[in-house]
Amino acid sequence: MTQSGLIYGLKFHLNYRDNMGNILTLTQSPQPKTVNLLPNGAGNFTQFEKVGDDANWKCVDDIIGACDEDATFVHSLLTNHNYQDAYNIENAPSDITDGMINYITVHVIAKSNLQSPAPNTIFDYGFIIGVSGYQPWGGSLTTSYTEYKHSWTSSPLHAGNWTWDDINNIQIGISALVYSTMSAEYELFLNDDGFDINEWDGKNIYNQWFTIYGTCGSCGGTIGDKKQYRTFEDSTLGSEYIISRVTLIAETCSDVGRESYPCPLICGCYACSAETPTAKLVIKTHGTEYFGSNFDLDYDAGNWATHVLGYSNNPNTGLAWTWTEVNDIVAGCYANDFSDTDFCGGNHVIKPNIKIRVNYLGEYTPDVRVSAEWLTVNYTPVDTVCDITMPSHLSRTVDENINAINFWDGTREVYFESQNLKTMVLEGYEYGSGADDRIICVRDMGRDGNVITIDGFSNNYFNTNYRIASYGWKLVSKLPLYYKWILELQELEEE
Repeated sequence: MTQSGLIYGLKFHLNYRDNMGNILTLTQSPQPKTVNLLPNGAGNFTQFEKVGDDANWKCVDDIIGACDEDATFVHSLLTNHNYQDAYNIENAPSDITDGMINYITVHVIAKSNLQSPAPNTIFDYGFIIGVSGYQPWGGSLTTSYTEYKHSWTSSPLHAGNWTWDDINNIQIGISALVYSTMSAEYELFLNDDGFDINEWDGKNIYNQWFTIYGTCGSCGGTIGDKKQYRTFEDSTLGSEYIISRVTLIAETCSDVGRESYPCPLICGCYACSAETPTAKLVIKTHGTEYFGSNFDLDYDAGNWATHVLGYSNNPNTGLAWTWTEVNDIVAGCYANDFSDTDFCGGNHVIKPNIKIRVNYLGEYTPDVRVSAEWLTVNYTPVDTVCDITMPSHLSRTVDENINAINFWDGTREVYFESQNLKTMVLEGYEYGSGADDRIICVRDMGRDGNVITIDGFSNNYFNTNYRIASYGWKLVSKLPLYYKWILELQELEEE
C-alpha cells in the first residue's frame, strides 16, 4: 500500500573534456529564401501599347511593393486583337546560384480599365523558356489594379527541378485577347460650381452639406422642408450608346431623433426628439420633380446610409433616356421637417460625393492595363558548414521527470518518467588566420535559426542535432587575433 506519489524534476550536470582532434564541424541546412527579378529588357514580343516611358519593359519594371499603377503601364487598344509582350529579366545573383530551386512564381499587377472585361476576354501571364514556348496562366480581371500570381515547380525543359541556367534564360510575359462588351456603367459626379435649389445651410468643416432644423437651443435653423438640388458634370458619351437606366446615389446621416438628454454631438448640433425624421431623393427632369420613397433619417450613431433613386425610362416622357436629358438632370435630397415642435435643432447631412450612375448599352472595349510584372525564385541555399576549434570545455544539463512512490513500511521506489530538456554549453577559443570568419559563421547560423548537426566529438553520443539557443564571443587580442566564445545548444528530441 502506498502512502503518496510525487513527481519532481532532477537535473544532471556533466562536465566533459574532449581530446580528439582539433576541429568541430557544425552543418546547417538553411531556411528557403526568395529572390525577386525585375524586367530589364525587351523579350521576344513587344505588342502592347506603352504609356509613361520609352520602352514596354520600363513601363512594368516597378520596384516590388511600389507599383505606380497608371503612371506607367502597357495596355491593349484594339478589339479582337491578340496582344503579347515578353521581357528579359535580371540574372540571379551569383552568390545564391549554388542553392536548389524549389519553385518560381510569376507576378503581374493588372486591371480592366474603367469597365469590366467582356466574358470572352482572355488575359494570361507566364513565362517563355528555350523552345518550350509560352507557359501561360489565366487571370480574371477587375476594374482595380490587382496582383495576380502563379507558381511552377518544374521546368518544361526537363523533368525535374528548375536550374539556375533556366532562370538566367527565362522571359516573363503577358498576353491579352480583348473583346467588346455591350453593357457598361458610367458615373457622373457633382458639378460643384452650380446648383438649382439650395435651401440647405452650406458646407461644414467636414466638407459636407447639411441642413439645420430647430425651435429651441443654440443651433438655430428654420421651420419647413429643405431641398438640396445639385447639377452634375456632362457626359462625354455619344448617342450611339443606348441608356438602360439612370440612378441617383447619395449618402446621408443625421443627429436628429434621439429621445433623451444628454445627447452627444455626432454630425453637428445637439438634438433630441421622439419623432423619426424622414427624407427622400429627387430627380428633376424637364422642369418636373420626381421623388423617391421616404426613408428614415433617425440617429444611427453617426453612421452613413446609402440611398438610391433610379428610372429605366425618363419619368417625364416615359421613353428611354437621352444623353441630353442626362446632362440636364438636377438631383438631390429633400429633407422633411418635423410635424411637432418638441425638439432641439440638429443636422441632416449629405455627403458631397452624391453622383449619377448611367447604365448603357453599346459597344465598348475596356483596355487591359498591366503596370508591373516580375519573377520570384524560391530556393534553398546550400548547407552552411562552420569548422571551429574543438571546445576546451563542455557542460551538459538534463532535466528529468522522476516518479517517487513512498510505501507504508518506509521503503521508496523511484521510476524514471522522461527527459524534458537537454542543454549543452560549449566554451572555446578561436585564434589566428580565419578566426573572424569562424566566429561570424556560427553567428549567421544562429540568426538563421534552423537545425544544426555537430560532428567531430570522440564520444559519438554528442554528435547529433541541436538548435542554437545563444552565442557570445569576446575579442581577447587583436595581435595575435584571439577570441573567446561560448555556445549554448538545445538538443532536439528524437522523433
